[in-house]
Amino acid sequence: MAENEALNLLCNIASIDVYEFRNKKISLLSNNPIFDMRELVKDALKLGVPKKLNIFNIHNFYAVIVPVTDQNQLIIVPHANAANISHTYQQITTFINNMKSLSQLVFLLITGKTAPNWKVHVKQIETIPPQSNFEGSISLQKRIDNEEMLFKAIQDLDYEKFKQLLNAPTVTGYLGKVFEKNGHGKKDVIIRFTTLLINSLIKTKQAPVAAIFKLEDDILGKVAFKKDPPPIAIWKKQIATQCFFEFKQLIQENSLSPAQKCAIYIKNNITRKLNLSIIAAALNHSSSSLSRQFKQEYQITVSAYINQQKIQAAQYMLRNTSITVSEIAYTLAFNNPNYFMKLFKKIVGVTAKEYRKNYACKVTAADRSHTEHQNFNSL
Repeated sequence: MAENEALNLLCNIASIDVYEFRNKKISLLSNNPIFDMRELVKDALKLGVPKKLNIFNIHNFYAVIVPVTDQNQLIIVPHANAANISHTYQQITTFINNMKSLSQLVFLLITGKTAPNWKVHVKQIETIPPQSNFEGSISLQKRIDNEEMLFKAIQDLDYEKFKQLLNAPTVTGYLGKVFEKNGHGKKDVIIRFTTLLINSLIKTKQAPVAAIFKLEDDILGKVAFKKDPPPIAIWKKQIATQCFFEFKQLIQENSLSPAQKCAIYIKNNITRKLNLSIIAAALNHSSSSLSRQFKQEYQITVSAYINQQKIQAAQYMLRNTSITVSEIAYTLAFNNPNYFMKLFKKIVGVTAKEYRKNYACKVTAADRSHTEHQNFNSL
């Protein structure tokens, strides 16, 4: 009983579901599911590598397979849409480390044993929100006007006006109070608010439509997985503020040169398979023109820059995770670990294993020096 309470507490704090696969049956062990994710679990189990901690991104949903025995596996499903997690190597590394630590805790709570130091296998399987319309009325006209002025302040990036209108009564606030009294429908109100706000930003034509839709997808992904939504007034402010600053960033990025956009795209999608044609298509630019402009601005080819950034990401992961060199290669979308290892040595000057070993030695020496310094000061 105590173990179940501890597991449920962990699941609520970490916002996860835990399933168990035993005797060819899938059962839910936690008590806070948002959706029944058994189909996702089934897909993950088909892809699992035995005796490894498997972290899968399956069509923008994560599943983590924790090996217990050959016939028994635990599956962790985070309450998060992968579309909302940046693909920069720092954040992916943090996510992998967090999932490993979480898996070790779940393993301990369920088996009563300390988790082994699993090797980690990471795999990614590549793949419009509904609108809720509510009619206004004459009595709500002022609230409707305030909401439109709030949207206009975001469109114009007028921060002083935005701050003034953030607390003004709006139709979203009115509808929120109605639905909060009824105990349901809060998400519909927020979906409506987000959809109208995003549509108003698209009309400005100040930022790429695809990027604005990505912002909408990020917000609505979080809305869908929110188990305990905050009061509408707070939720509305959070979303409006996020849109203000992210729209501002999108406009700034849109003013960059094609070469600068290319560099940012590479850094933000470092765990994906990248080449000149893929990036050019994503940026709606011709490959030849992008290649020429990038070489002029950065004195390096797009291909060489991709390799440079991926190896830089690999160095970070070697320093901050315990996953194998091969798994790092696969995480960074290298199909052939041997090619990755050759490329790493060519760029860094040592093999990936030597780099990790040398870094570990430096950290140990630094720790020893720090300890000796403390001991000396205590004399």
